Amino acid sequence: MQRLLMLAALVVSTSVLAHDVDPFGFEKQDFDAPASKARAQVAAETREAARLGLLRDSLFGPVQASAEQEQQIKLAGLRAISHSAAAE
Repeated sequence: MQRLLMLAALVVSTSVLAHDVDPFGFEKQDFDAPASKARAQVAAETREAARLGLLRDSLFGPVQASAEQEQQIKLAGLRAISHSAAAE
């Protein structure tokens, strides 16, 4: 009889704990902002920044792009969007 009561208590406590997986409701919150750029645009901008020598090891710190380099990176991203739109 005592074994049966212990087993019943174990089953009840297991089901109670199983429902308490997310007590603070983190699964319901959305932490990621929606993407504002297409994957092709980001890839093209990264390739252009690498071509311009702006991507380096973090040992030397960030490299600041000039206004002209920023424009070249932006244009590379826009070209990628226009190519992907034309392909569809």
